[in-house]
Amino acid sequence: MSHLIEGPPKALFKWAMCMGLVVGATVFLGCNSEQLNKMVEDVKSSTEVVKQEVQKIAPVGSIKLSIGGPIETSAASCSLMLMGDGRENVLQIRSSASNSESYPSVLFQGLTTATTWNALAGEKVSGQLFVQTNGDNGLWQNEPDGKCSIRILSIQETELIGDLEQTSMVNAEGKSVVASGSFRAVNENP
Repeated sequence: MSHLIEGPPKALFKWAMCMGLVVGATVFLGCNSEQLNKMVEDVKSSTEVVKQEVQKIAPVGSIKLSIGGPIETSAASCSLMLMGDGRENVLQIRSSASNSESYPSVLFQGLTTATTWNALAGEKVSGQLFVQTNGDNGLWQNEPDGKCSIRILSIQETELIGDLEQTSMVNAEGKSVVASGSFRAVNENP
């Protein structure tokens, strides 16, 4: 299934590069501005259609939080890491892939006794939540002496859907806000 997540964006990139070459060649061969504008609009329209189709094939998830104001991520993924040796396992939900960074950025890590994806259904998982609203500052975390909890509402083949219960968050300046929200995260290891 991971090839679906990586494959379509690469195909979209290759398609966009080809369209760019077609437009470039057309300009070089002497297209007028009206024809060029029409081509640009056609490319934009086609790109939007391809983007929507890719999202149908490879869902990207999202995290919606209220943390001193609403924020929403453009993607969300999750994984259940089995620790073994009788230790609790780790559920991780994050807003971006490990090799990319975008804002707002959200990371939740919590301990669970669940050992399978389906065993998470209906579970309440407590852990640590980190939210960075932008690249310069705005880093929030749940109170160090408290845990934040998420409730798993639904498990599907490739998605985990749930809510973040109200939790108190603090930043480096000692400011405090209450956060709550919801998430739809794509399973990294289906």
